[in-house]
Amino acid sequence: MRYRNLLEELDQYTEDRVVNLSGEIRIVGAARDPIRFGGLFRTSTRSYLGPPARPEAIWEVGEHQLPALQFYEDRPSPRFVCVGAMRSGKTEILVRAAGRLALSFRNADIGMVSPTSGKLAILWKKLARILPPSWVDKASLHAVLEPPFIRLVNGVRFQFLSAKAPSKQMGSPIHGQDWVAAFVDEEQQVLDEAISDIVMRGSDAPGGWYPILSTCTISDAPEWRARLARYRTDPAVTVYPM
Repeated sequence: MRYRNLLEELDQYTEDRVVNLSGEIRIVGAARDPIRFGGLFRTSTRSYLGPPARPEAIWEVGEHQLPALQFYEDRPSPRFVCVGAMRSGKTEILVRAAGRLALSFRNADIGMVSPTSGKLAILWKKLARILPPSWVDKASLHAVLEPPFIRLVNGVRFQFLSAKAPSKQMGSPIHGQDWVAAFVDEEQQVLDEAISDIVMRGSDAPGGWYPILSTCTISDAPEWRARLARYRTDPAVTVYPM
């Protein structure tokens, strides 16, 4: 199996394709120019060649949702926490922010975290739905020796992990991962210990800049309320109402 995996990785570097690895964000109901990202990508050199004639992906968002898509650009703080009611579009924005940021890296891992394995499948489906098939090199929802993942043609891999440890003996599946960014869905259901594990996973982040975006549904859970109160007084965390 290791031999087959090595051959597969080798194929990624020896093949030569030009992929339209680009997207456009259109702001609904606002007189603003669309935001374009990515470009024509050459797989053999892992480099962009320039802008395409048209974007491959088009995502429409509301103007009030833009800060979550742009939180890592101005770098006011590495942690961005979206708080809102159910059905306010938080997860949809989270996967779009992850998809856009992924085009800025090469050969890196991005953490995609949900409270439980059941909700992890929902996060997988939402991300898979917005990614053009031409962007995806390989995907496995039921990987045996590694977490479920979606790998793009630029070598960036979304790793899907549950924040809940299957047992005390096995420990958290987040341990041992190295990410350049992390996206956490429904953080109000994630324990403080797991959040600390996620924050420690940024050893591969370029220049130490490790952006983390999380979504939170309003909850009365005491641990979450205390964490939210700490966030509101922490200059390294932006709390944004959705």
